[in-house]
Amino acid sequence: MAKLAISTSDRLYIDQHFGKTEVFSIYTLDKSGEYEFVEERNVTAACHGAGWERTHDENVFDRTAEILSDCDGVFVSHIGRGALVYLLNRSVRVFEVEGSIEAAFAEAIRLGLFWK
Repeated sequence: MAKLAISTSDRLYIDQHFGKTEVFSIYTLDKSGEYEFVEERNVTAACHGAGWERTHDENVFDRTAEILSDCDGVFVSHIGRGALVYLLNRSVRVFEVEGSIEAAFAEAIRLGLFWK
């Protein structure tokens, strides 16, 4: 069984940018495609501002990585390169996906992302 963190505003679609996410929805997913919502986890948004005014807080990245450390994967609609590298270096597997949670889970199963 895989435990996955999803950046979603409605529990239907993966539709939020990692740095703007304040709540991750946690799901379990098994090889047969069965999935279940488990809980919500609050985090502090790491990205502030827009365009050239945008700033990131690496301390927030650390706290978010810690909060999601028991998850096998994190699904977001977008993640900046700096945040992606930061999380990957801390063994957080991140997948940039847009679309429905159900379709993303089906593709994860098809690709065998979480099972050997």
